[in-house]
This record gives sequence, C-alpha cells and structure tokens, in this order.
Amino acid sequence: MLNAVLLNDTTPDNHHGCLRVIEVIRRKSERSGIRLIATAKVREDWTRSAPFLEAMRQADLVLINGEGTLHHGTPHGERLLSVVQHPARGGKPVHLLNAMYQENPDAWGANLALMSSVTARDSRSAAALSRLLGRQIDWMPDLTLCDGSLATDAPREGIILGDSVLKPVSRALAEMSLEAEGRRLVPILKSLKAQKGRTAPGRLLRRLHVAVHARAYHRRYPSLQIPQTPEAYAAALSAARLHVTGRFHGVCFSLLTETPFLAIGSNSWKMEALVSDLGLDRTRIMSLDATRAALVSDRGFDFTENERSAIRSQLAAASSNADILFNAIAASAQGRV
Repeated sequence: MLNAVLLNDTTPDNHHGCLRVIEVIRRKSERSGIRLIATAKVREDWTRSAPFLEAMRQADLVLINGEGTLHHGTPHGERLLSVVQHPARGGKPVHLLNAMYQENPDAWGANLALMSSVTARDSRSAAALSRLLGRQIDWMPDLTLCDGSLATDAPREGIILGDSVLKPVSRALAEMSLEAEGRRLVPILKSLKAQKGRTAPGRLLRRLHVAVHARAYHRRYPSLQIPQTPEAYAAALSAARLHVTGRFHGVCFSLLTETPFLAIGSNSWKMEALVSDLGLDRTRIMSLDATRAALVSDRGFDFTENERSAIRSQLAAASSNADILFNAIAASAQGRV
C-alpha cells in the first residue's frame, strides 16, 4: 500500500455532503492501493502541525481535496496550494482533486503548475484552470456523485425543506416548513450547531448549549429531523417528492437519490455549474421569492425522462472516471516507493 496525506479534510464542517466526500476519497484511495495516514482538517493551519508534517515526510504522495474552498482568493485556499513549496513535501507527487475554482489571483498559477495533476469538479472551473495553466484540465462531478447511486424504490410523499450556507436563506426555508401540511424541515447538517471547545469543560458547556438550542429549534419547527449519517439523510430524501435546498451538496444528494429538487443559489457558481454540466433544467435554480411562489403553485416538479436518464448516465460515468483518476494517482507514486 502507498501512504498518502490529505489536505482539506472537510468532515469538521458538520454536514453529510462533506462526510460523503471524505468517505469516497478514502474508499477510492483504498481500492487503488492508497492508505490515508493523516489528514489536515478544513481551515487548519497544517504548516504548524508537527504530527501532520511528519506524516507528510513519511508519505508517498499528497492529496488536496479542493471541494468548495478555492474561490475568491481565500487565504485558506492559498495555503492549501502552497504545500507544493513546503520542505516536508520532499518532491513527492501532489494531486489537487474535486476542485471548484472561481475568481482567484493569477499568482496561484505558479503553485498549481507544480501539481502532478489537477482535476476540477465542474466544467467552469476546468475552463478557468485551463486558461490559467495553458493546458487542458479535466473535470468530473463532485466526489459525492462518484461512488454510485443511492436511489431506492421507496414511496414518495411530502416536501423536504433544507438549509443554506447563507443564514437568511436557512431561516426562510425553516419558516416555509410551517406554511403547509406535508412539509418537513431536514437540514443537511448533523447538528444545528457545531461542537466546539478547546478544553473538556468548554466542550461540555458547548454540548449543553447545542442541546438546548436544538430543543428550542424543534419546538419552533416541529417537523425538524436531523439525520445522523449520510445514509439516513439520503433515506429521508428518498421518501420525499420534492427537496428544496440552498446547499450545493443538498443538490448532490437529490441527484444521488433521484429526488426532484429546487435550489436557491449560494455563494459561488457551484450549483449553476452542476445543473448545467449534468444537462438538467436550469430553472430548477431560482431566487428565494420564486421558490416560495413555486411551492404555493405546486406545479409539477418531477424529473423529466431526459433528466432522469442524464442523472443515471452521469453518475455511472463519474464513478468510472473517479476509479481511473485514483488509479492514475497511485501510478504517479509507484516508481518512488
């Protein structure tokens, strides 16, 4: 087995999309003969983590989970790419995968050019990276979509309202769950507030605060459900006839479960790019006001046969292409072992 370290482990972000991304990276890596021996958590300053740097020195290759981090020149994104210059890398292959890439400084191209491979998660990001690097950059959908379908034959009824990275949108979706019978509030989060705390007493106080907040939120929104695993979240969506979400990964789970969806735009082009790349009806992405009006009219939201066929074919191709990618990543390090 080859040993690898992973930067931008997004599991601390407390939601099922990030959990599935990291699960898929682990599964695809292991099937290709790669073992993750350490990860640097999202927003962690890995340059100051002695255990992580030592693991990087011992590793055969470095993986970077781009996910939704590399947009609008964020300092965290810049630090991720700088790993190619770090002494602990030691010349081993570095692979950027699953990357959205939007409106970043041209200077980032210097570090990107030193990567052994760069793979985008949508065609717009691939085009931006191709222009920057002067070579063709390939793309495949977000890694949540690259390890098989989660669709079932469960009967469907009712509407699920999700949440958003934008707090006003989350509040509006929660209020919509109260406006008609048959609506349930099911955020993509594992808990409404993240568990934090640097000390044992601090973590205990935080857990108490989270529990009190959850009870109060449930009293206000009685239909609230908080699935604890990606599989449970997928099962909830599979039982709904419509999913309304402000989350990119909420859309991804709608695709995985073949649940018709309406999406409210977020903080980048990620939803628009995904819907366009998969050949779905672009009017499924709409403003908050348009979403509210659509729910009142309750027009037909089912996928067309063309949409359903596109989803199935794209998921199958994505899984196959991800296998090819991880096998190529393993091959890049084989000669160094």
